[in-house]
This record gives sequence, structure tokens and C-alpha cells, in this order.
Amino acid sequence: MKLVLVILLSLLLPAVALAQHTVALSWSASPTPNVTYNMYRGTVSGGPYSKINTSTIAALTFTDTLVSNGTTYFYVVRAVDSSNVESVNSNESSAVIPQGPQPPTALTNVVH
Repeated sequence: MKLVLVILLSLLLPAVALAQHTVALSWSASPTPNVTYNMYRGTVSGGPYSKINTSTIAALTFTDTLVSNGTTYFYVVRAVDSSNVESVNSNESSAVIPQGPQPPTALTNVVH
């Protein structure tokens, strides 16, 4: 299985200028029929990884919505058969979540 990812950026409120990032992951199907998938994420290449889906994934895509600005994540996916036995890890794919904007400085006020 080849794991592919795309980082998506969506603005929450235009006036606030805060960005919420997500990581969209996709992969090729396991050659084993009738499997679902578990997605794993870590912050170190090679693991350890933690499972991030709450139930097995039937599709060949998953969107990670719980990512933090300025963090690099490493993902692997595993096939799961009907007996709940997992495959070994897929190839690893990484996503670098951009740092949020730096705050303005030197705020002053004038009272009239």
C-alpha cells in the first residue's frame, strides 16, 4: 500500500486570521479482499505510532483533523481482516503542519 497525503488549510473566521489545518490521507487498497483499515500517527519517523481512528476505516481515505501548528506528523496505515488481525505497517508518509502566524508586536494605545 502506498500512502499519500495532502495538507488542507481552511480559515475558521476571516476576521480572526486563525487557520485550522487538516491532513487528508489516501492509500491503495490491500490486495487482501474484505479488509478495513486503521490509521496510525506519530511525531517521530519510524514510530512509535498511535491509532487515531475510533472505528475501522472502510474507505481508502482518512482526514486527520486533530493536528497542531508547527508539528511534523508521521503516518502509517494497516489493513484489518474480519478476525481483527492487522497487517504490518504500510510505508510511512509525513506531513509538516505550518506554524501559525506570529502575533503583532509593539501594540500601543492613545486615550483621547
